[in-house]
Amino acid sequence: MKNSLLLLIAISGLCLLVACGCGGSYRPPPPIISVALTPNSAPALDASQSDSFTATVSNDSSNQGVNWTVTCPAGISACGAMAQAKSTSGAANQYVAPANASAAETVTVTAASVSDATKSAFVKVTVNPALALVSPAPAQPQPGLVGGSFSFNLVSFVQGGTAPFTWAIKSGTLPAGLTLDAKTGMVAGTPTAATTAAVVMLFTCTDSGNPATTLSANPQISLTINTPAALAITSAAPPDGTMNVNYGPGSIGTLKCFWHQSGAGWIRTCGPCPTSAPCAFPCRPNSHASPCGTTGLIFRFTLTATGGVPGYTWALAPGSSLPPGLTLTTSGAIAGKPTQFGTFNNVAVTVSDSASPVPATKTSAIYKIVIAPPPPPVIDAVPALPIGTLGSPYVGFTFTATNGLSPLTWSETGALPAGLVLSNAGVLSGTPTAAGSFPITVQVQDSAGQNSASQAFTIQILAKGFAPTGSLGDSRVQHVAALLTSGKVLITGGTNDNAVTGPVTAELYDPAAKTFAFTKGSMGIKRVSATATVLKSGKVLVIGGSAPDGTPLATAEIYDPASDTFAPTTGSMQSTRVYHTATLLNDGTVLVAGGLDVSGNSSGVPVATAELFDPTTASFTPVANMGAPRYFHDATLLASGKVLVTGGSISGSMLTTAELYDPVTKTFSLTVGNMTVGRAGHTATLVSGGKVLMAGGAASFGAATATAELFDPATATFSPTTGAMVTARSLHTATLLSNGQVLLAGGDAFFNNGGPQSLSAAELFDPATGSFASTADMTTVRESHTATLLGNGQVLVVGGADSTSGSVLATAELYQ
Repeated sequence: MKNSLLLLIAISGLCLLVACGCGGSYRPPPPIISVALTPNSAPALDASQSDSFTATVSNDSSNQGVNWTVTCPAGISACGAMAQAKSTSGAANQYVAPANASAAETVTVTAASVSDATKSAFVKVTVNPALALVSPAPAQPQPGLVGGSFSFNLVSFVQGGTAPFTWAIKSGTLPAGLTLDAKTGMVAGTPTAATTAAVVMLFTCTDSGNPATTLSANPQISLTINTPAALAITSAAPPDGTMNVNYGPGSIGTLKCFWHQSGAGWIRTCGPCPTSAPCAFPCRPNSHASPCGTTGLIFRFTLTATGGVPGYTWALAPGSSLPPGLTLTTSGAIAGKPTQFGTFNNVAVTVSDSASPVPATKTSAIYKIVIAPPPPPVIDAVPALPIGTLGSPYVGFTFTATNGLSPLTWSETGALPAGLVLSNAGVLSGTPTAAGSFPITVQVQDSAGQNSASQAFTIQILAKGFAPTGSLGDSRVQHVAALLTSGKVLITGGTNDNAVTGPVTAELYDPAAKTFAFTKGSMGIKRVSATATVLKSGKVLVIGGSAPDGTPLATAEIYDPASDTFAPTTGSMQSTRVYHTATLLNDGTVLVAGGLDVSGNSSGVPVATAELFDPTTASFTPVANMGAPRYFHDATLLASGKVLVTGGSISGSMLTTAELYDPVTKTFSLTVGNMTVGRAGHTATLVSGGKVLMAGGAASFGAATATAELFDPATATFSPTTGAMVTARSLHTATLLSNGQVLLAGGDAFFNNGGPQSLSAAELFDPATGSFASTADMTTVRESHTATLLGNGQVLVVGGADSTSGSVLATAELYQ
């Protein structure tokens, strides 16, 4: 059975190979028809010209020949036709171009087999308008100059036809020095002799059509070559100038437009060419991308000349020089800022034209330029001088002036406070030994002997104010401070000049000895912009922040004054936090709210979450979220036990909103009214009567505010204080003094005065009058520092940074 099956399969396969079955015999498939065109490419034709094509059909047993069609490009109705609509295989057929063509067009000539219309061949033919003269004729060439470059293109006389063209002179002789390029039609060269009269030339033009066409009429030009006029300097003498002031009149400049290649594409650039990618070509004047705007005022004096062959080159004569600070360009522009005053008698300039062959024509002139001294110095306005403290180093102040020739020499009349001196460089410094108000008059003289107008100032020295105390062991900024029950102050965390390593240490300030000393134990981890809260047990809870390298932290630790050491809490927060708040509640728990969560996002994401720290379990428990995410906000415990949360930032905007946390329901609710301005990096201080003073902060990015307002818990609304602060500030400190006043110290004026500006200024808020008044300045500028009210009524100010110099401070001072 198996062998029979194998045999049946073999026979079936054989039948397939020999077409057995049904008694038939094998018939091969019919050959496939194909069409070929000769020629298979076509030269360009002029209008009304013709070209011959032959279509050959292969494998067409019926020999029915081909059908011819001509297809027009889109939008064209007349594109010529074939002499015969149908022709036999191998027979020539003529394509006749249309009689009129307004522009070059490409038509398709197709031959398709009559026996099988799906088999065809085609050729594309370009048809150009007939070669003709432009009407009206273009303008004749401008007269040339002997020795000057000359060019004129005859192509502007013709239109249509099939390029390239061949040009020839039919009659006339070109002026000496000029030639005709037969391929381009360019008449060019450098004339070597003037013509006595206009030279009339006739030209012939033949295109490359099939067949070639020659213009029926001849282009004609009239050439005149003149002898150049005498080269002469026509500009007035260069003007006088002033030292350190832009030389010459000002004019609005226009930025140049260039295209340059970048990678696989082209980029349009305004202004000078980038050195990394040299410009390839200028933008076309009529290009929609060409306008580039203006450069603003450009100061220069430009020399001018006439005669000769235009294209002038300017230079200083050998041995001559301009006043220092000025330069002369080859185009004749004198520009710059003179750096020396005086009379310069031998300023000799030469101008050369562009005549060829060299040497070119040259002429010269000698001028006197007087450079006046700079304007006399003007003392810069100063809102107020720093207020000093008796027996304490004066913060130091440097007078400045505009204009004048450096170096400047400062002087004053009037009695300076004893102990203070004004240096020749304008620095007011020293340690005052007498209190009072001291009016002085300041004047400055420049090195040209010019004096400024006198300006009056008053120096105030107060009997009480700020005085230096001991220095930190580590410089710190964005650290925290906490007043212990012992009266000492714990200073911990922050960052210093080495932002990567930062201090992990902590220090104690002893008010009795007025010194700092490191604690026995350091923190478990370095923390920047953390919070420090004194618990009812007297221990200090340090929460969150970031490591100096930016690593976010969700951990917390507790400082125990008894052992002088730190220990981690049992639990961590639900998220990392920096620039958050931590508020001790009446029940002994700590409310932690908002801040930036920088885990997974290097720039940080503001959060609305909040949680409670329970000292009995040393763990955190989430509570309801705030109404809005916020960081750089402030939180204040009210007399009612509720917590007022104000301002902060989100997505670059400063918030005006505020909300209240209720420890009974553990929820937040918006206050009835918002703050009058947005604030971030501000201070919030509980003052007498239970109101809260909101002061300063950044009202918008890079702009500190001098506004202040009071929150009234009775109405849950805000109202402006009677007067604004004396100084706009943010990242400052606000300390409630024993007498009920609030001391505002330091901070940053941000960009209000042209850049980051750390402050030494301090002021006092009086709740009785609702107004602010200046008090003594600190002994140095500080921002992001700490201020702590001591048991003796003094205020300890520690660390911080000077944003102007970029330094982090280790100094400290006491306000009394």
